[in-house]
Amino acid sequence: RPGQPAAKPLADHRALGAELDQVQECLVGANDGAVGVDHDEVEHAHVAYRILSGELPYRDFYQNHWPTYWLVVTRFVQSFPFSMQAILASRVVGLVALTGCCLLGLRLLLQIPGGRTREAWLVYTAAVIILGVVFEFYVARPDPLMALFATAGLCLIPACGAVRIPQALGLGILFG
Repeated sequence: RPGQPAAKPLADHRALGAELDQVQECLVGANDGAVGVDHDEVEHAHVAYRILSGELPYRDFYQNHWPTYWLVVTRFVQSFPFSMQAILASRVVGLVALTGCCLLGLRLLLQIPGGRTREAWLVYTAAVIILGVVFEFYVARPDPLMALFATAGLCLIPACGAVRIPQALGLGILFG
C-alpha cells in the first residue's frame, strides 16, 4: 500500500531475534563470569586440581591452609572438571559446615547454665548468622570447615571437671 512502510519478511525478524538471543547469552555469560566467583574459590579449586594431578601441597607448590578442605573439594573437581559446578558444590561444604557449627553450638548452650533460655538461643543464632555473613561462609573456602572442627573441639571440653587424655588428644587434632 502506498504511504505505509513495507512489511519486513518473517526471516528478517527471526535473524534479528537470533542475534538478540546471542547478545543476551553473551551478557549473561559475562555477568556469571564477572560476578559471584571469589578469587579464593578459583584458587582452592586449582589446588584440588593440582592434588588430583599428583602434586603435593607444601612440597610441590606453596599453600597456607590445612589440606582437609582440598581433600573434600577434590571430589567435586574430579566430578566436574573445569566447571563452575565444582565451585558451586564446594560452596555447599561451607553451608553444611556452618549448619554443623550452629547445631554443635546449640548443643554447647544446653550444657551451660542459662543456655536453655529463648534469649540465649536468639543471641547465639544471631551470632552464627553474623559469623556466616562476615566471614562469607557462602564462599567456597576452608574457613567454614575449620570453624566446624574448632566447634567440635569445644564440644569435647567438659563443662566441669578435668580434660582426660583422649579428650586432650582430640582437642589437639581438632584445634591443630
